[in-house]
Amino acid sequence: MDWRDSEEQAVFRAEVQEVIEARLPARYKDMAARNAPAERVWEFDRRSPNADQRQAAHDWHAALSERGWVAPQWPSEYGGAGLSAMEQFVLNQELARAGAPHVGGS
Repeated sequence: MDWRDSEEQAVFRAEVQEVIEARLPARYKDMAARNAPAERVWEFDRRSPNADQRQAAHDWHAALSERGWVAPQWPSEYGGAGLSAMEQFVLNQELARAGAPHVGGS
């Protein structure tokens, strides 16, 4: 079996990596560098009394929302990204690799 990305998957993977590099808030990048689980923290940051933590959660949600990645499996006409199962896998794989919180389910 060939486990390499198809051309389309490689392009999508690069897009996900670019978004993570450009838009993942420093709070979550720092946590990933320390191997701290940002996933659970993101849930609390959204309601945190700390304005900086709330802003980090908001900024990351906005970055994912712009691409429909909050609901990657939903059709685009309903606000999702309409991603295929493989694209959802690539998205989740890259978020996990970066230690970035994912928002929504897939």
